[in-house]
Amino acid sequence: MTKDSRTEVGAAEGVHCSEGSAEAAVRRVRSDKLLGPGGVLIIEHAGREYRLRQTSTGKLILTA
Repeated sequence: MTKDSRTEVGAAEGVHCSEGSAEAAVRRVRSDKLLGPGGVLIIEHAGREYRLRQTSTGKLILTA
């Protein structure tokens, strides 16, 4: 996959990269795109599951 195609795919998914900077490897994702309509995302990391969810007041909470 070329850099241009990654940018196009990412843009379609709400992911944006800073080009031409030291932060080019850092991705920015809108929380509504990340969490989806249910407002919850399960993240698998190092053999564990973490739940990222949006509270009723709009804050984000990550729990194990």
